[in-house]
Amino acid sequence: MPRTPRIHVSDSWYHVFNRGARRQAVFFDSTDRRLFLELIAEVADRYGVEIHAYCLMGNHYHILIRAPEPNLGEVMQYLIGTYTTRFNTRHRFDGALFRGRYKAVLVATERYLVGVSRYIHRNPVDGGLTKNVDDYIWSSLPDYLGLRPAPHWLHTGVTLALAGGWQEYAAFVRASFRDIELDDFYGRARVPSVLGSPVHTALAEAS
Repeated sequence: MPRTPRIHVSDSWYHVFNRGARRQAVFFDSTDRRLFLELIAEVADRYGVEIHAYCLMGNHYHILIRAPEPNLGEVMQYLIGTYTTRFNTRHRFDGALFRGRYKAVLVATERYLVGVSRYIHRNPVDGGLTKNVDDYIWSSLPDYLGLRPAPHWLHTGVTLALAGGWQEYAAFVRASFRDIELDDFYGRARVPSVLGSPVHTALAEAS
């Protein structure tokens, strides 16, 4: 089956994620996770992208990223290629670490940004790693809630403004309701490449 073409356009938002090959762990410990975050900081400075949310799980990651230029491919090639090389060197592994290409969902309308951010930040709860979403330190939620100083490369202002403020955002993320629309979207066997535009989604699925 031919690969679905990437949709990379200027000044766009993407939810980027991928799992380890054969669902293996891609982060063994805090050193691995710190390395990945250091590389996120590096690509933000090097390529001029904005990181708006992230979550590092055991065998996968999620990033909400805004790319002013159509350079997401370069960003992810450097981030994942460099991380894989350093991870393999550290743990004396070789070969591919992640399962094929990363998935990039173009978030086509602002209406979905807060929901996608919530989806990312609730991953540790939904994945059974913690019962309290506030307790998971390997996501950007503690930065959103003011529980620690946010790094210079993490942008929280847009999401908080759309949510109506940090208190409203905190309540939204902490609430355990099911977002049926997003759960159904991400629960598909083949997640579409566009979220928020029925026309664009149909075109992406038909490509």
